[in-house]
Amino acid sequence: MMSGPAQKYVYTKLDQIKEGTVVNLYGVVKFFKVPYRSKGTDYCSTVTIMDQSNAKLTCTFFSGNQDTLPKIYSIGDIVRFHRIKITQFNSEFLGISSNGFSALVFEGTAGAPALPRTSSKTYSFTEEDHKIVESLRIWQMGQQTFSNLRLKLSDIKPEQYFNLICHLVGKAVLDKACYLLKVGSYIVIQNLHAKLHNTCNENQAENSYLEFHLHGGTLYGRGITILPENDIDVQELQKVLTTVNLNEEPICSEDLTSHNRLSQKSPPFNALERCQQLSVTVLPTRQEWLTTPLSTVVKMKPPQKYRVRVRLRIFQPQHLYQSVKLHCTKCSSLQAVPDEERLDNILQGNYTNCPDTDAQNAYWYQSVKWKRNQENRTVTIHFMKKHDMLQIPQESLIMVEGGTFKEFCKLSRKFNSIIPVTCNQANLELDLSAPFLVQGNIWHYGCRNCSSLKSIEALSSLTLEGSWNATEIAKALGIKPLTYVFVMNLTLEDETGSLNAYLWRRAAEQFFQISASEIFMVNNLQEQLNVIMTTLCPPGKSIGEYPWMDCCIKSYHSCDGREEQNLYEIFDTLIS
Repeated sequence: MMSGPAQKYVYTKLDQIKEGTVVNLYGVVKFFKVPYRSKGTDYCSTVTIMDQSNAKLTCTFFSGNQDTLPKIYSIGDIVRFHRIKITQFNSEFLGISSNGFSALVFEGTAGAPALPRTSSKTYSFTEEDHKIVESLRIWQMGQQTFSNLRLKLSDIKPEQYFNLICHLVGKAVLDKACYLLKVGSYIVIQNLHAKLHNTCNENQAENSYLEFHLHGGTLYGRGITILPENDIDVQELQKVLTTVNLNEEPICSEDLTSHNRLSQKSPPFNALERCQQLSVTVLPTRQEWLTTPLSTVVKMKPPQKYRVRVRLRIFQPQHLYQSVKLHCTKCSSLQAVPDEERLDNILQGNYTNCPDTDAQNAYWYQSVKWKRNQENRTVTIHFMKKHDMLQIPQESLIMVEGGTFKEFCKLSRKFNSIIPVTCNQANLELDLSAPFLVQGNIWHYGCRNCSSLKSIEALSSLTLEGSWNATEIAKALGIKPLTYVFVMNLTLEDETGSLNAYLWRRAAEQFFQISASEIFMVNNLQEQLNVIMTTLCPPGKSIGEYPWMDCCIKSYHSCDGREEQNLYEIFDTLIS
């Protein structure tokens, strides 16, 4: 690491920032998320900082290289950002990186060496910078806001959330979603959840132990970070570990059932934390909202937004496959998704009116017959051309007459896009009771009320230009696409009352982190949804044993033509 020539920089206080400016800042970390993979190819990092003005600023950074993001290890770390752009989002300032952005991060402990963490090969750090870092360290010592809750195992109490610094010494695989690793690194596990469990042994004697759960996702800054050996907390841990023989009790997966329980009476280093990746806790993205009792929610006049802590008493529909519907955003209609048996009847019925003649080619497609000898049946496939040429299967759009549901599934694994067609007196036509397009695991349907179907010949316009995606195909054929949505009615309950809340559309996909458009065709996703709902609303247990959920709900007013009523809907909530 090199230090560049001294250069005078001007630093802006957080209460003086303005939208549209590019500034240099110092601040203390109030909240952060460990870098995580975004929906695209980049990594994302979020940090909220404060300074002596008591103003705060949330910053979001993206980078294709995780190592270039600010190396923040703890609440209370000191950060220096150069060339950060101030924007505004939801009436609050937001910091993002601009050209030339750079970051230095320092430990927040007063008196600690001012050794910056940075990926920059050159940077300036003057005596004046050192004074700013030290002044922020001293200022934050008296602020409860920057407590990072790093605890020793012996100090942990049930239902606490805390950060744990440890040196892992064992490896064991519990199942696909739960495992422990042995590394040569010191790590901090952010936002661990301590939960007390009671069990009975063979003699019916009760035994209590703590389980540590690292819930999934990145909310509340949860995650695992590797710490450098010059970190002050690591150095303190090393001093303790030198007095402990870590080889006394080697751990193997066969012995895990007796080692993964941390008894409250056991010495802290003779136990093993269980890191459970599958969580039953629902967490709001509105992290700073206070919790409102349901009795208060139902008394307030809509529209309002709340954060609530509730249990799920019951959900409808009980048959989870019925929770996925096809929704038209134009006419607001909802319809059931056809099941496999009905699709089979529709797809094979599309061939009954076809004349028994050789397949006819057209200038924009080439046709072949697929003989299904076992059933004395024929499937006709029309291969669409692009610039008068047939495409490789992975890029092909084909039209299929008379295939079964399983045959369409098989073809969809080989070809990019499939359009089910029927023929009427040798003319190809669409039937909107079937999907108008099949792409992999997604079967696209059109609204029969809002679509203005055009001749199948309209597809020929895509053979010269345009894209073979669902939007372009629907536009060419005059189809109003339907959207897959979850539609569920949840009865939520707390100590003060209960209410019914809808969970649907984008909010439901965010909640489950499952695509409604794929769940019908992917067994693993169906099982995942079943596990989630069974965990949140476990059969055979009393409501007092159900897990708590932190949710965001909003109220709104509705009049269905008969009577006015207040309705509720879950939003900005996800399950990890």
